[in-house]
Amino acid sequence: MLIPRHLSHKPIYVMEEYNTIDGYFNEATTDARGLSIGIAQWDKGYNKDISAKVWRYTGEKWSRQSEELPLHRVLDLAIMICNVKKCIVTDSLREQITVQGRNKEVKIADDQNSIDAQNIINTFFEEKKEILDERLIILSKLLKELGY
Repeated sequence: MLIPRHLSHKPIYVMEEYNTIDGYFNEATTDARGLSIGIAQWDKGYNKDISAKVWRYTGEKWSRQSEELPLHRVLDLAIMICNVKKCIVTDSLREQITVQGRNKEVKIADDQNSIDAQNIINTFFEEKKEILDERLIILSKLLKELGY
């Protein structure tokens, strides 16, 4: 199924039929049908704001729950995932990062029991290891190829 080209977000690069590789969701249960990088829906015709979008399809129509994010937020989420994984590997409850000259902590939320929350995350990363590690290896390889 092709993702729409006539809506507010204007795809430039697309990954269609994303449902066939949507991590631990199987093809029959996921509603994520495509990914795109394109002109953001909030751009207002200036063609300067680029966003990433996950296109969701309910089986009958394209969903209003499709998510669109500025690219820096997509990267911030990838950084956060890597920092959470680092917390697990180093058995730490928090990790410090510096972005835009400001120090930020990635830590277990204050309202969570740290031991329970840590066990939940550890279990998730262990159960989804194959799927997550494959993507992290691809990300690492691409970053190295780009000189990072």
